[in-house]
Amino acid sequence: MVDRRNGLQGLPLVTVVLLASGMVLWAVTGREAPEVNAADIRAHLPGAPSPALAGAEVEATRSAPLGRPEDLIAALSAQLATARRRAAAEAQPSEGGAVQPAGTASPQDPRKLVWVDRGVVRAEGLLGERGPEGAWSFWHPNGRRAAQGAFVEGLPDGPWTWWDDRGRIRSSGTLAAGLAQGTWRSWHPTGVLGLETSFVDGAEHGPLVEFWPDGTPRRRGRHEQGERSELWVTWYADGAKRSEGAYRNGLRQGDWVQWHENGMEMQRAHFERGRPDGPWNEWYSNGQVREDGIYENGQREGWWHFYHFDGTVDRRTGTYTNGRKVRN
Repeated sequence: MVDRRNGLQGLPLVTVVLLASGMVLWAVTGREAPEVNAADIRAHLPGAPSPALAGAEVEATRSAPLGRPEDLIAALSAQLATARRRAAAEAQPSEGGAVQPAGTASPQDPRKLVWVDRGVVRAEGLLGERGPEGAWSFWHPNGRRAAQGAFVEGLPDGPWTWWDDRGRIRSSGTLAAGLAQGTWRSWHPTGVLGLETSFVDGAEHGPLVEFWPDGTPRRRGRHEQGERSELWVTWYADGAKRSEGAYRNGLRQGDWVQWHENGMEMQRAHFERGRPDGPWNEWYSNGQVREDGIYENGQREGWWHFYHFDGTVDRRTGTYTNGRKVRN
């Protein structure tokens, strides 16, 4: 059960730390922010001994355009805090002597807060005993709408939508007591759908699909209770397949294959519970073998071959025990 007593003040510390992120700068100041993705919600998955495989997967997921729900909530928290601080600083006595926030719509509705900055309305909504309540709207400094949704007992609740400072929709989704629920979508600046994923109680759960700016598939997979699960496939911008493999409980499981952009196979490996186990093969983009050998429980074992791009033998070639080279 979610504790609503403290409203946004009850958000976890990590949410407050996220105020420094690019998405928050976008929501508060209207600046263009680096794109982020839903996979960043959790740490990068372990069990990737090879930079070739791990690096490519990170790159393939780095620039998805989805605004992370916790970043967006943090942005709302920042905007509310600013609005309330400005209102308190400009507070003025009413006719009855009580202090009201500057911008109160009328003495008949003292709960209403309107934050006006340099002649532009930046935030508008009601403040209840436990924080913001009911419908709220936020605007960029240029007057364009930045976010719109509702609060219940101080927490974002119900459908929310975010726009950039040019009026283009960037993200939309549903929150329940501050936690992402159901389908969340984000769009590239061109209006093309960038990513669609699902949440249950703040954790990704269900299918995920991501697209390049031209609508070409970029990544497809599935989450189970916040962890990657089943088959995941990624593609290059030209539509060529980049990687394919399965996850179990967030860890790589079974056979994984990765390709170079020219279509040549880059890597073929087997994983057990996130650790490489079994034959391991890598190739350069010209088809030349880069390395091959056997992994046992995540450690190199037995004879391993290593080659340079031109086919000459690398000095790392030799016999390995528990991941260490013991002889040439």
